Amino acid sequence: MKPNLDILNQIKQVDAPPFLYTRIQQQIDNGSRYSFSKRLAWSLGVSFAIVVIMNVAVLSYNAKINRTNTNVAEVMDLMPNNSLY
Repeated sequence: MKPNLDILNQIKQVDAPPFLYTRIQQQIDNGSRYSFSKRLAWSLGVSFAIVVIMNVAVLSYNAKINRTNTNVAEVMDLMPNNSLY
């Protein structure tokens, strides 16, 4: 079954209103004004990477300390710890 492609021949080109065209051009020109320099982008990226690495290090350190409490219910104080000693 072939689709009826004759309807595509009826498409006609239209001109955009001049106001719309100038607004699009202005948005394109404004887009280049708000870009970061390469130095700023690299410094932001490196600082973000340092923050992520520090967070992973702190979380892994805390996970090693808290490994003695393996029962999640006891850790969250949902179940009392009945050990006397």
